[in-house]
Formats: sequence, structure tokens, C-alpha cells
Amino acid sequence: MKSPKDMEVETLSRLLKSYTLWGDCEDLKCACKQELFPASVAITVDENVRDEWKEEIYDKFIVSKCKKAKVLSYSKALAVTESDEPLDSTKAKPKKPIEHPVVFMPKAYQHMYKSSKVSMQNKDTGLWTGGFLTGYWLFLAFGCMVLNLFRWFTWKRSANRSVLKRPNALVRAYQRHIEMPALYGFRHMQRINFYGIEMSIPTRWETIVIFFYFACSVILLATRYEVVHPESARFGSQRQQLLKYVADRAGIQVTVQLPMLVLFALRNNFLMWLTGWSFSTYQCFHRAVARVTYLQIIVHASCYHMFDGAKSGGIRPNLWVKVYFKGGVVAAVAMACLILSGLFRHKWYEAFLFFHIGAAIVALYFTYDHLSTLEYMEPVYVAFGLWAADWLIRALRVLWINIRWFRSSSVFMTEAQMSLVDSDVVKMDINTPCRWTVKPGQYVFIHIFRMGLLESHPFSVMTSENGSFQLMARARGGMTRRLTKSIAKGNTNMKMLIDGVYGHTQPVDLYDNVLLVAGGIGITAVIPYAEDIVARNIPAKVKLMWTVRDITHLELMADRLEKLVEDGHVQLELYVSQTHGDTTYLSSPVEEKGSFNDKIEEEESDSGNSQEDLGNAEADKDVMRAKKDHHLHLHQHNPDLAEEVLEKGIQHPPKQVPVPGSQGKMPLYASLVNMGKRPVLTEVVTATFTEAEGSVAVLGCGPATMVDALRGVVSAEMGLVINGRVDYYEEAFGW
Repeated sequence: MKSPKDMEVETLSRLLKSYTLWGDCEDLKCACKQELFPASVAITVDENVRDEWKEEIYDKFIVSKCKKAKVLSYSKALAVTESDEPLDSTKAKPKKPIEHPVVFMPKAYQHMYKSSKVSMQNKDTGLWTGGFLTGYWLFLAFGCMVLNLFRWFTWKRSANRSVLKRPNALVRAYQRHIEMPALYGFRHMQRINFYGIEMSIPTRWETIVIFFYFACSVILLATRYEVVHPESARFGSQRQQLLKYVADRAGIQVTVQLPMLVLFALRNNFLMWLTGWSFSTYQCFHRAVARVTYLQIIVHASCYHMFDGAKSGGIRPNLWVKVYFKGGVVAAVAMACLILSGLFRHKWYEAFLFFHIGAAIVALYFTYDHLSTLEYMEPVYVAFGLWAADWLIRALRVLWINIRWFRSSSVFMTEAQMSLVDSDVVKMDINTPCRWTVKPGQYVFIHIFRMGLLESHPFSVMTSENGSFQLMARARGGMTRRLTKSIAKGNTNMKMLIDGVYGHTQPVDLYDNVLLVAGGIGITAVIPYAEDIVARNIPAKVKLMWTVRDITHLELMADRLEKLVEDGHVQLELYVSQTHGDTTYLSSPVEEKGSFNDKIEEEESDSGNSQEDLGNAEADKDVMRAKKDHHLHLHQHNPDLAEEVLEKGIQHPPKQVPVPGSQGKMPLYASLVNMGKRPVLTEVVTATFTEAEGSVAVLGCGPATMVDALRGVVSAEMGLVINGRVDYYEEAFGW
């Protein structure tokens, strides 16, 4: 809020704004050097401002309008009115030359003062409401940061694992009904296909966060308006006042939220490692902020058109010819394109990425152009600064990692040896000049020269030793499909740039029991956790379950599986479905006839992280039905199933075949392969929870159907863990 003295200056400015012809002068610069304009200011100040402020207010106003021009002092300007009688403002005509000093009497002055004060109060309300909406996200981030610090000092520093004991009933209910489950049913990573438009469904926790943000936005935009009765000296009728105030507040709220909108979209988002939220969660919140702010932009533009359309002459002379109008229109159109393009990001990701970056630059620049003649530029500067800092950090990191510089390395620039493990699985052995280590759960973006430097995709890193590491990807479309074709033609050695590392490690090593579930190429993100637990000799009971479609896919991890079997710390369960299109990960014992098998097509992502939308409502209904039937079967028809599982474990048919190893011999894991079937996750999770002594962590990565089913089963059955905490973690790029 402006100070009382500033409000006096603002009132003078508004009163004298319409008078532009002072004597022979046609502009303010000329008028400042004459007597009429300073004399009018002085006599108005003398009539309306308290005595101790008069000279100060006069000087502040003259400086704000006349800058460094030589102007009459307050006393000399006031003396002019003694020889030239002032003209009452009600008799002076703004469009005609002023021949005498103009004085605004107290009634007109106070009316304008109150009108200006109410207008400024509304703008200030816009600032603090916009700040509140930004603070909403910062408050959530701060809360999660405090929780992470608490976990660090209690979980990490604890000599034993008692800190992960079973939480109270309230915490367990929060986990089961809010934190873990999808918004409804089981669909979270599975995307909905609506007439070619693919949409993701947030989790229940994300939905609640977004709902309260939207509710706050509506409430803060629709309340706390004050109008001047019966009309404002600046805006006229009460309807005109409300239109102007709503337009101003909506625009200010959008401007204040720009930094948060940009921050949520950045790769180097410092809130990410403070909060522990995934990149997918931040993308979800980024889209929510973008859509809410765009609704506010629509309100802002609509109210201004109605406000200026009601003036004399209509919209064109009052709005369309203004300097700021064109910039605002271009920025609004660019933001609309940004939001609409997001609906097709899964289908044409490369095109979406280029378009999104370009449109974002256009939107930010023209937002700057729109506000340059107005106010509130600071949030725009912050938004530009965050965006520029992110790209600068990325550029410096890429240059440091991928070029030898002064380091003693046999590799001058990052290169990769490519090979096809299967017809659609690419193995990349990458050497960089920089020595670095990667933890489980972290990923990098790669730019392959041959495929186009501007294209980048995320991949989970499996190993990192002395600057070399390994990536694997399944070809789906776009860059990865072109890459497999290029390798098939003999192009196996390729230059590339690495941008990373990103992501954070899930704290599964802190739990007494760890269940790792992978589907297809998702093993690349899961197996590093098992290897890390083994390497650090962590006293946890670990089970790794991996499902593949074809037996040859086991060759992807043959050496790693051999080492895990030799160590004996990790219990392995390997499944080969050999049935393309069957993704019945979740079924009940009473529906083993396959009533809804073959209804969902399994797809796997480039990075091993589930990104596919199956777009099949029938499949979702069948999964829900299977879950319901499973509960009926487990808890009504056979209530002793959990005890039987505890005593005997899960009984699988001993259908196994020899598995060729990488060295042409029978691998150690051959006896662990279950042919022609998939695991029933309800049984697997139930057995794990029933047998668990202490806390349990479940981590999944793979096709969307699998991780969604796993999430649902964990949240439903977590009550089976009697004496420990249960947490579910997901390695997935849901974008």
C-alpha cells in the first residue's frame, strides 16, 4: 500500500492528467517550464494538503512529472496565483488551452483521493493474493522439506530401524486413502485417450493439493472488493469499478505467479531435491498452475474489454490502440498454445518439446512487453532469471561432463558403443571424459549427434565407473526408433552429449523388507537398488521380481542376475510371459480362466519408466473387478489364505526351461525362471506383507498397467504389516 504522502501525489497526478494544453504548450515538458502548470499544482496543494506536508508534496509531484526541468519553487508558484486568479476545475475544459491556473477544491480532491485509494487497495490486494497463491506452493514445499530433514536425522542417523515402526492409525489411514492411491480405481500412470487427446490422471494426494489451490484462486479473485458510492471519480459507475478491479487483480495474480510457473517446469528445480517430489509430480503441478493462471488471463482480458467497451467511443480507441494491448494479446495466445500443445505431448514428444520452449520464450517476452509501460515487472525478471539460470547450469554441466578439457582421459568427447540386444532394445555403453558416480533412481538426458542435438530423452543409469556407464532403451517411436534403424545399418559408434544427473534415490535401504517389482525394460531403474543393497551389505530382506515378454530379454541383465544369485542376498523371481498383449498383472485366484486377458496392450517406455496410456476403459473395469473379487475370495471364501501363504509361500507350477547364458552355459538363475505366466501381484504383495517382520518398502517400475496395479494392491493390503511402516515408491516419468 502506498504511504499517505504517495497517495497525495497520486491524487494530484490523476486530477491533472486530463489537462494537457497549458497556455502555448502542448506537452508536459514545456508546461513545467511555464507558470500555469506549477501554479495549478501549488494552489491545489495549498487548498487540500495539510500544512506540514505542502511543500514536500509539491516537490515530490514536480520531480515525478518534470524530472530535472527547472521549475518554480512552491512559494513562487503559489505567488503566481495571487496575481492571476485561479479557475475552478469545474469550469476548466480539459481539451482546450488553459489560460489561468486551475484549482481543485476539497470536494473534487477528496473524491479523487478516495477513488485512487480504493483502486490502489485493490491492486495491493492483488499483490498479496498472488503472493498467497505462490506461498501456497512454497508452504507445501517447506513442509515436505522439514519432513525430509526429519527423516534424515531420524532414519539415516538411527542406529536401528525402530524409527520405521508401524505408524498410528491416523497416519496409516492417510497413507492408505490419500498418499498412495490413484484418484479413482487404479489408473494413474495409464493415460486416458479422449478422441486422440491423451491425459494423465493425478494421484489422490496431487488432486487434493490442486483442488485447494484452485479453490483458493477462485475465492481470492472473487472476494474483498470495495467500491466508491455512488460512482468513482476515476472509473464511473459501480459496475465499471468492479470490472476494472477484477481485471487488475486477475492480471496481478498471474504476474506474481509467473516465477512459480516457470520453476515447476525446470530440470534444475531446487525444490525437487528439497521436497523429494518427483519430476512427474512437479509437471502435474506445473500444468495445474498454467491452467489456473490462464483462466485468470481470460478473466483479465474479458473484464477489460467490457470495461473499455462501455466508455465513450467503444473498445477500439480506449483499448486496442494502447501500447500494452498488442503485447498482452500475443502473450495470451502463446500461453494458450502452450496449454493446448500439452495435450499432444505423449504422441509427438519431440515436436511438443521444441514448440513448448519456443512458445514459452514468446509468452515471457511479450508479457515483459505488456507490462513495460505499466507496473509489476519484478516477477517477470525473476521468471526470466530462473529460466536463464536453468539453461546456463545445463549448458555448463554439459560442457564440463562431455569434453576432456584439462583432464587426463583417453576420451576427448563423450561417445557411445551401441548394440541391439533385441530387435527393439538398444544397449548403450557410454564413455565420458569426466569421472562421476550415479546413485540408484537417477537418470540422464542424452543428445545424440546423429539423431539431432536438439532432441533429448531421459534414461535411467544402471552403472557408473570411471566415467563409463550403461543405458538401455526400448524403441517405441521418434528418436529411439530411428536409433535402432541406424544401429541395424551398422552405425554403432556415436558421439553424444550427456545432461545430468537428475532425480534422487528412494530410501528403500532403510527398511527391513524391500520388494522390487520390474516389468520389461523397467528393470534398468530397479536393479541398481538391489545391487546397492548388496554392495553395502544392508541387513534387509530383499525380493526382486522381474517380468519379461520373451525369454531372450533376460539376456539384458544376465551378468547382473548372475552376481545377485551368487551373492544370495536378494531373492529373485523371474517371469517370462511369452504372450504378447497379456498384461493381467492383477487378477484373483477365482478368475484364472483369463476372462479379461488379452484386453490390454503392454507398452514400455524409452527409459524403462512407465509413460504409456493404454486408453482402455474396459481393461480398467476388469482390473477393478479382479481386485474386488480378490478381496471376496481372500476375506470371505477363504479367510485362511494369508496364513497358508505365510506357512508355504506362493506355490507356482514348476514349468521351467533351460535359459541360455551370455557365455553359452546354463546360468545360475535358470531355475528361477517361471515360463508362460505373470506374477499375480495381489498374492505377491499379500505374501510379502504377511511374512514381513518390521517395515516394508515396495518399489515398482515398468508398464503403466503394472505400476498402477501395484500401487493399488499396496495401498489396499498395507494393513497386513503388523509391526512396521509401509511405503510405496515409483520410478516413472509420468509426462
